[in-house]
Amino acid sequence: MALYRLLSSGLGHRDQVYVVSLLDAGSIGPLITGLGIHVVPLNIGSIFRLPLAILQLLQVLRSFRPDLIQGWMYHGNLIASLAAALAPGAPALVFNIRQCLYDIKAEKSTTRYVIRCNRWLSSRVGVVVYNSTLARQQHEAFGFSCTHGEVIPNGFDVAVFRPNTVRRRLARAGLDAATDELVIGHVGRLHPIKGHASFLRAAVSVLEQRQDVRFALLGRDVFPDHPLLEGIIPRGLMRYFVFLGERLDVGDWMQGMDIFCQSSQAEAFPNVLGEAMASGLPCVATAVGDAPSIVGETGILVPPQDPRALARGLLTMLDKSSSDRLALGRAARARVARCFSLSNAVARYRDLYTRLVR
Repeated sequence: MALYRLLSSGLGHRDQVYVVSLLDAGSIGPLITGLGIHVVPLNIGSIFRLPLAILQLLQVLRSFRPDLIQGWMYHGNLIASLAAALAPGAPALVFNIRQCLYDIKAEKSTTRYVIRCNRWLSSRVGVVVYNSTLARQQHEAFGFSCTHGEVIPNGFDVAVFRPNTVRRRLARAGLDAATDELVIGHVGRLHPIKGHASFLRAAVSVLEQRQDVRFALLGRDVFPDHPLLEGIIPRGLMRYFVFLGERLDVGDWMQGMDIFCQSSQAEAFPNVLGEAMASGLPCVATAVGDAPSIVGETGILVPPQDPRALARGLLTMLDKSSSDRLALGRAARARVARCFSLSNAVARYRDLYTRLVR
């Protein structure tokens, strides 16, 4: 989605860009195709598919003859290195790392191997782009090249993510939220790193003190009967929760929220936090990755993996007056527009590409 937003905002014209997906096109591939940009899925589902995928990649390289190849996350960086070695004309090579590296032991064994390969190759690329300062610090401490790193924060389109009274009314109707109910939102695919269990435990604690609250959760596989979440919400409190699953219209649903919560155990630069802030929402977030520098003084930060602290943060935000929460939301939106605009991110990438190709 971050790549799609960069491309849709003018990072590359349709005849200048190819996107190569290691797996299938996924849910974002058709959106990129809709921009008039070629999306080539390699469908590398197993090691046995790799030889055919390399042949397919060779065809793209010979027909397109790129000036620059950018990997996108660890596995993409690895294939981008191979592509740069195979491509005619010695194109520039860029790595893009979009997560922090708190503990490599927490990664899968194959991913640990790929990260170590990235480390070895990092001194051979033009630039290693990180989307957060902490991600750069952690990777360079792990042995990534200290001379090739550059931080380009994620950018957000404040024209898309913005307060809208009509969309708010529709979203709250979809959430079945009463006028006097405060909606706390959470967005993220189900993964232990996203801290859904902590969020639900904090929500249950909040409901012990207040019943004028509704919790809305969006994200792939995020349902109360999933084994990772099963049994956390008492049956009698289930009516306070709405599970919407994976949605592409996250910005519309954010309009129905009054407070946004990010409960991750680890992040680099959490996109949903910037989207919520651009939407004018006051945020309660775990202090992971670059979240402290994103939120600044416009929200509440709590330690990660601490449901009690998260509940206290949510209650503190709920106890504020509506005018105080609105003021924090306006300040959050202004901060995103000032420091993390999508146009600035596009300009930074464009300058980087121009510099490397020249």
